[in-house]
Amino acid sequence: LMWVNKVLRTLKAKSINTCSAAKSINTCSSAGSTGPSCRLVGTVVLVGCGIGYMSYKREKRAVDKALNDLTNEVAQLKETARSGNLVSSKKVTQAAQESKLPTERAQVTQKSQDTPENHLAACCDVELQKFMDTNGVPGMVVVVMKDGKIVWREAAGKSDIENNVPMTVDHVFRIASISKLLTATALCKLVEKGVLDWDQPARHYFPEYPEKEKGNPTVYQLAVHTSGLRHYLNNREKKIHEHYDTVAKGVEKFSHEELVHEPGSAYLYSSQGYALLSAVLESATNIKFDKLMIQEIFQPLKMHSTRVEDYHQIIPHRTRQYSRVSGVIRNCVYSDKSWTVAGEGYLSNMTDLAVFGNSFLTNELLSKSMIEKYMWSPQILPSGKRVNQGVGFRIEKDSMF
Repeated sequence: LMWVNKVLRTLKAKSINTCSAAKSINTCSSAGSTGPSCRLVGTVVLVGCGIGYMSYKREKRAVDKALNDLTNEVAQLKETARSGNLVSSKKVTQAAQESKLPTERAQVTQKSQDTPENHLAACCDVELQKFMDTNGVPGMVVVVMKDGKIVWREAAGKSDIENNVPMTVDHVFRIASISKLLTATALCKLVEKGVLDWDQPARHYFPEYPEKEKGNPTVYQLAVHTSGLRHYLNNREKKIHEHYDTVAKGVEKFSHEELVHEPGSAYLYSSQGYALLSAVLESATNIKFDKLMIQEIFQPLKMHSTRVEDYHQIIPHRTRQYSRVSGVIRNCVYSDKSWTVAGEGYLSNMTDLAVFGNSFLTNELLSKSMIEKYMWSPQILPSGKRVNQGVGFRIEKDSMF
């Protein structure tokens, strides 16, 4: 949010309206190895960072402050858009020099016409470089899409530090838990088609998953993290090296365990729940999970750079993964995500994710009622407690709306 706030600050000098108040829902899905994927109202902003396995501790006060700042920025943006003011090329050049932006880019900007698009690119480049310098990010890609069109796309830094490989907009990142939203979207699409009933127990479609003493979780409960299935036991389990050829074999790793709580009675975030969900989808359709995702999601949206992560395969434009230990950037420990592929095992580039995010604004894959009633609506537990989790989406309301 802090970085998006900076981008909005650069936009306030542009005669471009970047937000629409048509919807009061802002959703963010954190991805441990790639940074956040955020949908702002009317605008899709995707950020991918070449940092792996970084944990970010978010303080509520900091989030509230960022939202308040965004509120102010949007108000200024609207006012500036009405006045049509532009930033001077001289100021852009000066800012570029201060942030170590290549002088060639600054010179090109200065010679170009004073259009909102040119200034948008130049000013956002400055903020992008400042963000990387401040946070020690090796490389990143940013895509901003508005009304179905990409209005800004930029890569900066390195995708591979050791070999000095520049980051490009074509590079693919491990998108981690954003994979859950891909899987959830496929589930919703199959439900709308009548292929499966998500109120049925998961073992109705995947009988290999045994009966449980505390109850049998439904397909829907798997999707909203109220199934009672656990998450990772520890960091070591996150970084296992074993490769699983099928999603069913991945489920075998935990299927013998008892549930943590009675299905539907509480919220417990679970990648294992999504692993079981992938086995359910595969059994219900009789199509291998990776092929099903291509058929239902990637082909219709032309997401040609999104695919299952496989450590052993040669995958073009794959970024290296890094972690930071005591402020020092290190190569990530190898981990195989094949046993929880539906929950965190996909690779994608930022353009594909922008297209995917935009599909929720245009109802290209799903009906408006499905998105608003199930994906963008919170859960109410039997205790009356509200859980800000829909099918695939975590739900928060922007203070600006």
